[in-house]
Amino acid sequence: MKLSIICPACNEKGNLKELIERVFSSLPDLFKNNNAELIFVDDGSNDGSRELLENLLKKNSSIKLLIHDERRGQAAALSSGFLSAAGDIIITMDADLQVFPEDLPLFLNKMDEGFDFVNGARIARQDGVILKLSSRFLSFLISTILNIKIKDAASNFTAVKRRFVKNLRLLANDHRYIILIVKSRGATRITEIKVRHAMRQKGRSKYKLSKVISAIPELFSFYSRFKKGYYCVN
Repeated sequence: MKLSIICPACNEKGNLKELIERVFSSLPDLFKNNNAELIFVDDGSNDGSRELLENLLKKNSSIKLLIHDERRGQAAALSSGFLSAAGDIIITMDADLQVFPEDLPLFLNKMDEGFDFVNGARIARQDGVILKLSSRFLSFLISTILNIKIKDAASNFTAVKRRFVKNLRLLANDHRYIILIVKSRGATRITEIKVRHAMRQKGRSKYKLSKVISAIPELFSFYSRFKKGYYCVN
């Protein structure tokens, strides 16, 4: 299988049908030929998201559903997705429709050029001022301290070759540092592309200001684990 798309979802019932339709419309040949899968990781939803997905996957064998009975966070959801993914290439994207499924082919084009990891930098972000400023601060903090030359280090819209995340278990908010992790696992060709961004239309954001406040001590906790070899290939 060429592609696995992993979408962590927590209380995103209002976005799921449209998301699925747009993903399948963006990559029709891959899904038609059973060469792609769309993996949802329901992270403790209580709004009916899980039940909706269970019904949808009965109608489409390209949809997979992994379930966390209680909310465990984005990093844990991605870990579950990585362990389940069958595709040689893995794309991660949020389920809130703030990034465009229509940009998925851009990632595949870059991966076909031989890149190991492609980061999606959100342009003209449509979030509130506080959210945009806090995200820029996190990106600056991560890119400066970890010496990662990336404009949007906090992006969750990424593509990576599966071998660089095989058996990878993320803790806390480790997904913020995924570029450094995959580099330590052998990824050398890393690039960034511009992707579109939209305002959230349905559901509520899971992003809180407390994440910014906790960013610095969390970063040092991550770096301590990193230096001790926690993320090494087993």
